[in-house]
Amino acid sequence: MARGATGYDLKVMRSSPSRLAIVLAVLLALLAAGCGGVVANSDGRRSASAALPDAGTPATPGAKRHVVYLSEFSISTILERLLPTGPGPLERAQVFRQMPAAQTVLQPAYRIARLDGVTLAKIPAEEIARRIRVAVDTTCSKHMPCTSHVVSIDDIGVEFKGDAGKRLNDAMDLLQDESPWGSTYADRVMMYIPLQMIEGIMAGDDAAAGWGDALSAVAKGESYWLEMYPDFSRDVDYRMWTEGTKAITDAITSAGGDLSRVHFMVGDFTGRIAGMPREMCPEGKACAWVAARANELNRSITINGVGLYRLGPQAIEVLCMQTIAEEKALYAKAWKIVQGACAQLRTGERSGS
Repeated sequence: MARGATGYDLKVMRSSPSRLAIVLAVLLALLAAGCGGVVANSDGRRSASAALPDAGTPATPGAKRHVVYLSEFSISTILERLLPTGPGPLERAQVFRQMPAAQTVLQPAYRIARLDGVTLAKIPAEEIARRIRVAVDTTCSKHMPCTSHVVSIDDIGVEFKGDAGKRLNDAMDLLQDESPWGSTYADRVMMYIPLQMIEGIMAGDDAAAGWGDALSAVAKGESYWLEMYPDFSRDVDYRMWTEGTKAITDAITSAGGDLSRVHFMVGDFTGRIAGMPREMCPEGKACAWVAARANELNRSITINGVGLYRLGPQAIEVLCMQTIAEEKALYAKAWKIVQGACAQLRTGERSGS
């Protein structure tokens, strides 16, 4: 990978033994179950590949979704540890694989096709629309089919400033007809938004004006994924997580987009973030996840589902914390326990492992 508002009660719980006990009970239940979603084969072996049956139904536009662009080892780890056979912390139907991939344990209904943004920026609106339509209808390849009937544009980079942005916007207008998959073709197009666009919108004036048509195109899409990880020339500092997030979401919603369709695509998850107050992440670990919950807007975005980009073993930790955080507004002491328990899942340091 190159790189309508949902409500959420964000009041911080008061620290109380009873509530802490609830959080501990949830975590202990996860750990006692091995946090596994593995399914037993007839010979008694456990298999992650059986965890997600192919429902055969196209993805619902705008629905909550976690998109993973990870190694198959990391995806298998998620399936094994966070998809229990009974009610558990992660919904099976919310995990989708961004293609391409040589192989994947996720079934065709949970695979998302991809179109290269740089290539699309060079062609006329009619051809952009044609390629999107083909990708939605016949997603991926014969060897690795997709039946989600969702395609991503990866990504809406600097190539889409000016005329190319207008061509993309015109193409999205051409895709307003109904598809056979229960929505318009435009409403089956995911948009990846790189730091270049976010910085341009933050700068305002002429720099922001050049993105106007591209923003209109993005707002007509199925969902919008903010690439919150370093690209070739810059890192993601705390200002990007706060002022940048507000600027780009304001711009998207002003163009007609829906806040409930904004997502974070998380990449670098390990160390400190430049500009973040040290007291927010005193141990300097998993600071990107702290930034993703830094304010009310960011927390509401995480509720829409997160994307995971080349996180390696940390992917399990991110989704573990995400799914617990959705259920409870955790106060500081309980949140630290959640982080610790989820880190144990990542490393496999749990009882019985």
